[in-house]
Amino acid sequence: MAEKQHHPQQSQHGGFDVDHEAHYNETVAAGTAPLGPISTAAQAHHDLTSTVVDKVPVWYGSLSNVRSFGRFNPLTSFKRIMYALIPSFITTPSATTPSKSGISALDGLRGIACLFVFGEHYVICYQSRDTQVWIMRVPFIRLIYYGKAAVFLFFVISGYVLSVKPLRLIRSKSYLELHKTISSSFLRRAIRLYLPCLIASFIACNLTSLGFFDNASVVYKHFSQFIFLKERPPPRVSFTSQWRGYLNNADFIFSGTIPWDKDTNVLNYHSYDDHQWTIPKEFQSSMAVFALLVTTSRMRPFFRMATIFSLAVYGMCTARLYTALFFAGMVCAELDLIRAAYYADYQAHHGGRGGLLHKVMHLPDAWYKCMWISLFTVGVWMISSPQEIQRTPNYLPALLASWGIWWPDDKLLTFGSILVVWSVATCPSLGPLFNNPFVAYLGKISYALYLVHGTVIKSIGYNVLPRTLRLATGAGADVELNAEWWATVSNSNKVVAYLLGLSCVGTVCFWMSDLFWRFVDIPCVNFARAVENYLTRGADTNEESLMLLPRSNPRTPSVGGVGGVGGGQRAVSLNNGGSRDVSLSSSSIEQHQHQQYSSNPVSPATSNAMAALGVQNQKRKNG
Repeated sequence: MAEKQHHPQQSQHGGFDVDHEAHYNETVAAGTAPLGPISTAAQAHHDLTSTVVDKVPVWYGSLSNVRSFGRFNPLTSFKRIMYALIPSFITTPSATTPSKSGISALDGLRGIACLFVFGEHYVICYQSRDTQVWIMRVPFIRLIYYGKAAVFLFFVISGYVLSVKPLRLIRSKSYLELHKTISSSFLRRAIRLYLPCLIASFIACNLTSLGFFDNASVVYKHFSQFIFLKERPPPRVSFTSQWRGYLNNADFIFSGTIPWDKDTNVLNYHSYDDHQWTIPKEFQSSMAVFALLVTTSRMRPFFRMATIFSLAVYGMCTARLYTALFFAGMVCAELDLIRAAYYADYQAHHGGRGGLLHKVMHLPDAWYKCMWISLFTVGVWMISSPQEIQRTPNYLPALLASWGIWWPDDKLLTFGSILVVWSVATCPSLGPLFNNPFVAYLGKISYALYLVHGTVIKSIGYNVLPRTLRLATGAGADVELNAEWWATVSNSNKVVAYLLGLSCVGTVCFWMSDLFWRFVDIPCVNFARAVENYLTRGADTNEESLMLLPRSNPRTPSVGGVGGVGGGQRAVSLNNGGSRDVSLSSSSIEQHQHQQYSSNPVSPATSNAMAALGVQNQKRKNG
């Protein structure tokens, strides 16, 4: 039964949404930080730094340790640079130790989903334009190159991670802390998502100007006639045109920042980094999640759940499927919180013994594991369903193939991704699959891998393509690699060529992703936090937590109007975001609380402080 109590909220780092956006969510949800439902700003900052900064490899920042030019040591600096280029999982293996929470499992799932995206964009380099190897069409195996399923998983995970802490605060009626949490996420979200994209595109633009893609463009032009090369390397043009293309790429990214704006045509994006089309969708849906959290924060739980669920269903039946996936993640998070709250309440009042509802919600461990593992298996099978499912009658019955009003191919992907994310976040038995060190490392570099892999494939991947094909087939230098030759290549040789290319391209891709994560992604997270701290410095005043301090000069005239208090009473200083003198006596404290805060209850700490001040003033009066 102890294992069944595992919930994300009792037990976000990452990548895509992941992700580093919700580090603080993870510390509270995972139970790894000594915090209650509400924490102070200092504790929140400590949690963030403990999950983002303190886990940065020990070498991080070593390049800035050169104290002066006069003491500059070229050999030492060269050693530091070479050491910094080593992947972090080699130099600091302890940094990859994962936690055991459901949120960290979702982070690992995000990392695996990024592998699906990489697989789709690379495995097709070794497939014909009109045929596929039969083994690549088998359910489950098909996931290794099905990037669309990964995108659906990204969006459901983001909806879950972004909403789990705000929903917990809503359920505890901590509205002030809720406002701070959503405001912080809102301020950092754009920087978190867009700044790494701009840097990745900037790097690709400069590599193009240096001719890094010239040979890859020749390979693409020749092999794309008979091999399904999906991505075209960016062409090298004049310097002015190159930078105009970069600005067009940036314009495409920012064109989706308005949540209610029309959808951007993904066919018109620039070729520096084709995969960034999902980032505007991510930002749009994140803003919709924050707005929905604020809108439903004061609703009763049933109506809040009904509202979120209805909007999710509406989005699935219309052209707002990506936002609907975020809302579906919110529904899963709310259900997990309800289940955890019910279990805690029932344990407190009934000692774990109850009727039918308790037995249904808390099945024996074996049944519990079997249920969630079965849901996970069904979900994985659904997200590995083929496109144009109506044309594959042997895969699913005709009834299932007719689901949906819009995008019938995506309905199974939608429901399957929801089942996968919900089961991974809830079932601890799936933890070994998504909480092991390797998968945890994938989760950390997932966003960097998503942004980097396209550039690596379009450069190094295309350059090694002819060489791997010749090695796998034994073709000499005098053999022309054309469509006629490709038709004679067996499927086994294609698999061998793919594995040879993967050993090279995959290694470089992981290495570049690790560097991008350490030198771009983590600094962007810290920069977003620094911008938030700068913008909110001195303005983070709790309107409810009134600082009541005794007046140094009791003869100073008091100002009436608070609780009907006039002059002639002992005055105190009321600091509420500014300096204004207010007269409060012991008899007016209760009236002040009732009249001014009856519609907006003060926090327990404020109430205790005001009561203590009233007692103190009464003692002074009697004395």
